[in-house]
Amino acid sequence: MEIFLATASKSKSRKNLQDTVIKGVKITKIQGLVTSNILEKLKSIYNDGKARIWGFIEGKNNDRFWNMMAEDDIILFNTDKESYGVISKVLTKEKNTSLAKELWEPDERTKKYYDRIIYLKDVRLINAPISKINKVLGYKEDFRPSHNVAFIHVNKERIISAESKYGLPFIEILKKELGISEEIPPEAGPQMIKEILDKICKQEPEFSDILKISLACLIAGKNIVFYGPPGTSKTYLAKRICEAICGEQGFRLETANAEWTNFDIIGGPVSVQEKMFLKKGIVLEAIERCEKRINNEDRPYWLIIDELNRANLDLAFGTIFTQLDIDHRDQPIKLPWNLPDIEGEITYSMPLSFRILATMNTYDRALLFSLGYAFMRRFAFIPVRSLLKEESKEKGELILSSDEIKSEINEMMKKERINKLKEIIFSAVYKHFSNKKGKDRACIFDFEIEDEDKLSQIFNKDLKIDNIGLLDILLFIASKITSAGLIEIGHAIIFDTAKFLAAFYLLSQLLQEKIDARLLLEETICSFLLPQLEYFMPKLRKGKVFGEEKYEKAWREVLDIFRKLNLKSTLKRLEEIEEEFKVMG
Repeated sequence: MEIFLATASKSKSRKNLQDTVIKGVKITKIQGLVTSNILEKLKSIYNDGKARIWGFIEGKNNDRFWNMMAEDDIILFNTDKESYGVISKVLTKEKNTSLAKELWEPDERTKKYYDRIIYLKDVRLINAPISKINKVLGYKEDFRPSHNVAFIHVNKERIISAESKYGLPFIEILKKELGISEEIPPEAGPQMIKEILDKICKQEPEFSDILKISLACLIAGKNIVFYGPPGTSKTYLAKRICEAICGEQGFRLETANAEWTNFDIIGGPVSVQEKMFLKKGIVLEAIERCEKRINNEDRPYWLIIDELNRANLDLAFGTIFTQLDIDHRDQPIKLPWNLPDIEGEITYSMPLSFRILATMNTYDRALLFSLGYAFMRRFAFIPVRSLLKEESKEKGELILSSDEIKSEINEMMKKERINKLKEIIFSAVYKHFSNKKGKDRACIFDFEIEDEDKLSQIFNKDLKIDNIGLLDILLFIASKITSAGLIEIGHAIIFDTAKFLAAFYLLSQLLQEKIDARLLLEETICSFLLPQLEYFMPKLRKGKVFGEEKYEKAWREVLDIFRKLNLKSTLKRLEEIEEEFKVMG
């Protein structure tokens, strides 16, 4: 085993390291540029379908050291003036100018391409001070590879000396001194999602369904409210999800209270020793940390709000309602005041991958502030019930109760306005999964949907019940609820349900799990459509008390639709809602 030190401390080199080593290069992108033998080797070792590649330009020392390299040799990448940031092993190598031209711009000084290619494996992020590596290898304390040389080979004598001094094999010395973890940190792509779900679902099997639904909602661009009685692990679930996606230090937990104002959430000017300063509020601090963390670690930073409905949300969040919607993150948050030392408006941007996870104790609901419609629109509502309560969810293939209801749905789907709406929905979903700014992604992870034809396959062929698409059924339900006069379901709600369906489908494909279409449909209705009925419940109560038949008639029409659709679990939930006169109870 040989040890090599490579520098990537200049801005261009750091970007190349990020793009082709840390993030990786799609094997499908380069398969026509490499030999079949190397292609097979790449496919066999990279589980996420991305190769890790580095290159050197032609040169006396570069060629000499590159020729020495063999499989399992170690390369340490010096990523700034003070530290090494990446450690990896050599998988194989080749000279390949065509591949170098595809991946990198030529060297600015020599105009040569980085065609001395190294394919890497076991790529791991580290934060190792140069002084510590110098001590291990016996270099002078002030030795700086980024200043002295571009690429060097560590003499065998230095390795033997270090092994003798520490009484350990060299790789074990590195592990001890650098604190290298056994697990390679996954990139924010499908492989990372799979590892997250595998890990937390195995650790929390009783909550696995909620965790999958929650992750699909987050990928679909929604913030989340976990609601239910006290002691059902709502806050615990929010923390587990944040720890899994953002890391243990990647979120902030706050408990809402009735005295929150816009100053607590956004912030404002404060006077300290007769000077004015900006004191950042809870959300402003969180989004600022989220932006920094995305750029530095490719992971977001999130906010958990416990007991959300204890706050006067209109008063506290009013100025950022718009930006909480994933489709309006491009609009800056304009702070409504000026500071003497800052010219012009003070603005902040809410990152695409920023999310709020909140909890709501429904037992205290009558004593608390209500959630306004503008706020609810930006959240998915996920019920968390006691593990002591036995729930019977209908499973298996769902057969719609009659040909009449199937015919009615099919007739609605033939209407020009509905077909036009579906085109707009497909476009909105595709835009969501394509929306990213550098490492900041609307869908959090690096998912890809090739084109809108893929969405047509998902919604029209793959996600179906009794030969009718789930999206078509949801459009039908929303149309019936609206025309019955319960509440007007905005088409943006259907955009959200479509994003959720697509996200859940992609997760299931990744986990190689078969989708239970009945459960998926009912979970979608529960999280996205039923909460919209919250504002009809006072009218229904009024109708029952004062005998106003129009409200009861509208309610019966909707119940009848769910009976015809044979959605038994949803129908049972609607009957509970009718008894309690509240959706989130």
